[in-house]
This record gives sequence, structure tokens and C-alpha cells, in this order.
Amino acid sequence: MVKKLLETNTDELKEEIWNDADIIGEDFCLFIPEKKPFICIMSHIDTVHDNGFDDGYFTPKRKPGKPKKRTIYHDSSHDVYFSPDGVGGDDRAGIYGCLHLLKKHRKDVMVLITDGEESGGYGAIEFTENNEFDIMKDCGFIISMDRRGKNDMVYYNAIPDGFDNYIQKYGYRESLGSFSDIKHIAQHSCRAGVNLSIGFYHEHTKNEILKFRESLSTISRIENIIKDYDGKIWDIPEEKSYYGYHRSILDDHDYDVTTYCWYCGVPIIMDDYDSRCPTCGVMMRGY
Repeated sequence: MVKKLLETNTDELKEEIWNDADIIGEDFCLFIPEKKPFICIMSHIDTVHDNGFDDGYFTPKRKPGKPKKRTIYHDSSHDVYFSPDGVGGDDRAGIYGCLHLLKKHRKDVMVLITDGEESGGYGAIEFTENNEFDIMKDCGFIISMDRRGKNDMVYYNAIPDGFDNYIQKYGYRESLGSFSDIKHIAQHSCRAGVNLSIGFYHEHTKNEILKFRESLSTISRIENIIKDYDGKIWDIPEEKSYYGYHRSILDDHDYDVTTYCWYCGVPIIMDDYDSRCPTCGVMMRGY
């Protein structure tokens, strides 16, 4: 299944997955569980390799038209996928995880799949502006599978006391990140959100690889998180949800400072920026 997900172009895969969803937006789809409260699991369907764009961190919005099918190779001895066209593990590995967890835990988790993460998160933004976003009031917390490596956990927003320890006990260590869709969702829902490693490396280049055993390790640990979930709502006070996560800032309770540029990581005083980071110039509105 994972090889097919890596091979299939984004528009075809999007149509296939969107058709089975409970709620469908132009650039997001949602699978709603029976259980409340629930954990929200998310990933994004687009890759930087759509339409042949590589070696960059802000990808232009995908152009209409059918790109050529990627050639995917598999080293079966190490269970590693790679491609001369860019393998697209970021974030087809996360899509695999979402579909697997949806199949096994359909009644227990809400699954959110977005498009456009590599172009600034326009699918996630669409969801936050949709009437259906009110469903997030029943969400306990959010897990994204959109991080390189094996054991990283990354936060982009303020988190409640104890949430990092809660996730860490499943074998993750805290690391720093720049941007993922979960930033928008956690910010607007006032819920704790964590991005977990899903096994890809050298993302945003044609040298990217996917270590699938590491993908399966994270999926297995998320299954344990789902089974152990006690219904707690890990909420963030609204006045803190719009500020970037940084350990020293949270420890000092200095919420006058800051969000962080998702591209270059420079701290930005909220009142001082409009639409672009003053350091690197990348678009910031909505981030």
C-alpha cells in the first residue's frame, strides 16, 4: 500500500481519499468518529515533488495537469523507499499512517487530511475557517505525522503543563521545527498539538528516503496513545494559543514576544509584523 501512495500523483490520490470522507472541503477532508472526546490525527497529501518542484521549502501551489508518475524503488533488506524523482515520504508516510489508523480505529479518532501544507498550509487554513471547525470542541489533542526521523516530537504552539511529559513517555524526545499544518489547527482550536516523526529523511530534496520500519514504529506508538487515552481535554488558554512555542518563553511566561517565522525561525514580536517576516521576507499572514 505504501508504494502505491508514493507513486500516485496528488490529484488522483486526493480524489480517491476525499470521496470516502464525512466532510469534504476543497483542500481538506475529515473523517468523524463516534467517540467523544477524541484524538485528532492529521497529515498532508501534497509533496514538494508535485509538478517536479524540488530543493525548496516553500512550494508554489500545484499547477493543473497530470505530472508524470514517480518511479519508486524499495530496498527490501532495510525496508527503505527512494526515488530519483523524489520519493515524497513527506508526507505520504503520514497519509499511510492516517489511513491505517482510520481503518483500525475508525470509531475512536478523527482523521484530518489537508492539501497545500507545502505551500503555506492553505488546506488547514480552510478548515479553520469552515463551519465544521466547531467539531474541535470535542478534541482532546492533536497528533500530526509530518516530522523527519524516528523519535522526534515537535511543538509549534504553547502547550498545557504536562503535555510534553505525556507524549514523551511513548519514546519521543523534544526537537525544534519550523512549520506544519498542525500549527494552524492547534492555534485556532486552542488544543495541544504535537508533530511526531514518521520516518522520512532529507525531505524537500530528491535524496529523500523513507525508512518504513520507523513509520510503522510511530504508527504503533500512536495506537498505544489511542488505547490509553482517558478523555482528557488538553486545552490551551485562547490568549496563549496564538504564540509560538519556545521553552524559555513559556517558562518565563513572557507572552508579549512571540511567534516564530516558520521558515527562518527568527522570533517576531506579534505587533511588529504584518504579512512578511522582517528577516527573510517570507509570507507570514495566517501563520
